[in-house]
Amino acid sequence: MIGVNTAKELGASTSIGAVMAGLLAMPGLAGITLFGEKLQPNSGGIFAVLMVVVFSSKFEVWFRSIIKESLDLIVTPFVTILVSAMVALIVFQPAGHYLNQILAQGVSVALLTSGGGAVATGGILGGSFLFLLLTGLHQGLIPIHAEILQTFGLNYLFPILAMGGMGQVGSCFWVFLKTKNQRLKKTLIGALPVGIFGVGEPLLFGVSLPLGKPFIAGCIGRAAGGGGALMAFFHVGIIIPFGTAGLSLIPLVGDGQILDFLIAVAGAWIVGFITSMIIGFNDPEK
Repeated sequence: MIGVNTAKELGASTSIGAVMAGLLAMPGLAGITLFGEKLQPNSGGIFAVLMVVVFSSKFEVWFRSIIKESLDLIVTPFVTILVSAMVALIVFQPAGHYLNQILAQGVSVALLTSGGGAVATGGILGGSFLFLLLTGLHQGLIPIHAEILQTFGLNYLFPILAMGGMGQVGSCFWVFLKTKNQRLKKTLIGALPVGIFGVGEPLLFGVSLPLGKPFIAGCIGRAAGGGGALMAFFHVGIIIPFGTAGLSLIPLVGDGQILDFLIAVAGAWIVGFITSMIIGFNDPEK
């Protein structure tokens, strides 16, 4: 599906994208030795698929522009697959494998150690995630989520990031208790319940971001609580690459980790609430 969608986005043939992605996972690669090294099926993972399909799509579009239309139907797919396959096995598969190793080592050091480094990393990631969400850059993490799951069996990064909205639930609950603005209170009555279960946009765009200070308080809550430090401390992982957020993530949490997950979420709520209480907010008149 990654091969198909990548080719589609680049204006190339989705069938060729599927073939190139499938090529990298063929079991028969295990019987091939290249430059003294045995090939490993799917060793390049998602990164290799992305790189080779980008290459094959660009090559296909270019080659189609120079080939005669009468030969295009037969020659273009054949040449594209032949050239892209050679480049994939010689360049992109090893490169993807190398990137996977770097990613695995980075996750092991940053998130799976028992020292303070993992807690600090989790806090930074959790506290800063909503800034990625606001810019849309969080979509670029999808291949990384898939690779972490494939390498470790659980995705330890997504629970940290998925709790991005839990800190703001705590901060906005303080706003709900203190505001005298009936329109804002009505917004919070509808936004807080869905925010608890992971749909954070109503709180983000309707309350915390416009008010400013609750957004900052929520970021602190995410860093110190469920958004980062506690989630990293407990090494909570999920069984799929990515999914829902908030309490709706509970069915996807790894075996024996639900209590740790709930403690981390509660930590985000509490820290966000206390921080919002300390720094306050400007209650809108209208």
